[in-house]
Amino acid sequence: GRVDFIKTNHFVSEYMGTHHDFSAEDIHALPFIVERASLHVMVPKTHPDGDTLISTFDRSYSKMTQSGRIMELTEEYLERIDVGGGPSLIEKPEQKRR
Repeated sequence: GRVDFIKTNHFVSEYMGTHHDFSAEDIHALPFIVERASLHVMVPKTHPDGDTLISTFDRSYSKMTQSGRIMELTEEYLERIDVGGGPSLIEKPEQKRR
Protein backbone atom coordinates (compact mmCIF):
# COMPACT_ATOMS: atom_id res chain seq x y z
CA GLY A 1 0.00 0.00 0.00
CA ARG A 2 0.86 3.65 0.01
CA VAL A 3 2.12 5.57 3.03
CA ASP A 4 1.16 9.24 3.08
CA PHE A 5 2.99 10.39 6.18
CA ILE A 6 5.82 9.19 8.41
CA LYS A 7 7.29 11.29 11.19
CA THR A 8 11.08 10.97 11.12
CA ASN A 9 14.28 12.94 11.43
CA HIS A 10 17.11 13.56 8.99
CA PHE A 11 19.20 10.66 10.30
CA VAL A 12 16.49 8.12 9.44
CA SER A 13 15.56 9.78 6.15
CA GLU A 14 19.22 9.91 5.09
CA TYR A 15 19.66 6.24 5.96
CA MET A 16 16.51 5.31 4.01
CA GLY A 17 17.73 7.33 1.03
CA THR A 18 21.13 5.66 0.95
CA HIS A 19 20.37 2.08 2.04
CA HIS A 20 16.96 1.44 0.50
CA ASP A 21 15.20 2.08 -2.77
CA PHE A 22 14.16 5.66 -1.98
CA SER A 23 15.19 8.82 -3.76
CA ALA A 24 14.95 12.50 -2.82
CA GLU A 25 11.75 12.65 -4.87
CA ASP A 26 10.18 10.00 -2.63
CA ILE A 27 10.69 11.92 0.62
CA HIS A 28 9.34 15.41 1.21
CA ALA A 29 9.60 17.62 4.27
CA LEU A 30 6.40 19.12 5.59
CA PRO A 31 6.25 22.92 5.58
CA PHE A 32 5.78 22.95 9.36
CA ILE A 33 7.25 21.30 12.44
CA VAL A 34 5.16 18.32 13.54
CA GLU A 35 6.34 18.20 17.14
CA ARG A 36 8.77 19.85 19.51
CA ALA A 37 10.14 17.67 22.27
CA SER A 38 12.02 18.74 25.34
CA LEU A 39 15.20 17.05 26.44
CA HIS A 40 16.25 16.66 30.06
CA VAL A 41 19.48 16.11 31.96
CA MET A 42 19.27 13.98 35.07
CA VAL A 43 21.87 13.72 37.81
CA PRO A 44 21.33 11.29 40.70
CA LYS A 45 20.81 12.98 44.06
CA THR A 46 23.54 10.72 45.41
CA HIS A 47 26.17 11.96 42.92
CA PRO A 48 28.94 13.62 44.96
CA ASP A 49 29.30 16.52 42.47
CA GLY A 50 25.63 16.68 41.48
CA ASP A 51 25.03 20.30 42.50
CA THR A 52 28.16 21.42 40.65
CA LEU A 53 27.23 19.45 37.54
CA ILE A 54 23.73 20.95 37.48
CA SER A 55 25.01 24.50 38.03
CA THR A 56 27.64 24.12 35.32
CA PHE A 57 25.12 22.66 32.90
CA ASP A 58 22.57 25.42 33.63
CA ARG A 59 25.17 28.18 33.07
CA SER A 60 26.41 26.61 29.84
CA TYR A 61 22.88 26.02 28.53
CA SER A 62 21.92 29.61 29.31
CA LYS A 63 24.97 30.95 27.42
CA MET A 64 24.22 28.68 24.47
CA THR A 65 20.59 29.80 24.42
CA GLN A 66 21.58 33.48 24.49
CA SER A 67 24.11 33.01 21.68
CA GLY A 68 21.59 31.15 19.48
CA ARG A 69 23.56 27.90 19.55
CA ILE A 70 20.70 25.89 21.08
CA MET A 71 18.42 26.96 18.21
CA GLU A 72 21.11 26.02 15.67
CA LEU A 73 21.50 22.56 17.22
CA THR A 74 17.72 22.11 17.40
CA GLU A 75 17.37 22.94 13.72
CA GLU A 76 20.31 20.76 12.72
CA TYR A 77 19.45 17.63 14.67
CA LEU A 78 15.74 17.76 15.44
CA GLU A 79 14.03 19.65 12.59
CA ARG A 80 16.15 19.04 9.49
CA ILE A 81 15.31 16.69 6.66
CA ASP A 82 18.06 16.19 4.09
CA VAL A 83 17.84 13.41 1.55
CA GLY A 84 19.66 13.46 -1.75
CA GLY A 85 20.52 17.15 -1.62
CA GLY A 86 16.94 18.25 -1.00
CA PRO A 87 15.91 21.14 1.24
CA SER A 88 17.91 21.00 4.44
CA LEU A 89 15.57 22.78 6.85
CA ILE A 90 11.86 23.02 7.33
CA GLU A 91 11.61 26.80 7.50
CA LYS A 92 8.74 28.85 8.76
CA PRO A 93 7.86 31.65 6.31
CA GLU A 94 9.11 34.35 8.72
CA GLN A 95 12.35 32.44 9.37
CA LYS A 96 15.33 32.93 7.09
CA ARG A 97 18.43 30.75 7.23
CA ARG A 98 21.82 32.47 7.52
